[in-house]
Amino acid sequence: MASKRTTIRLSDERQLLLDRALEIIASGPDDDPPTSDIIYTVLAHLIE
Repeated sequence: MASKRTTIRLSDERQLLLDRALEIIASGPDDDPPTSDIIYTVLAHLIE
């Protein structure tokens, strides 16, 4: 059975935070990791 994917609708404030996190973890200006990778990295950092 395939899992259903959902689209997360972000408020402007949360999108801004996500964009700031992307700037921190991106390896360069052309790096565009998936949102799931950004969230995983931020959560891993918070847990540490």
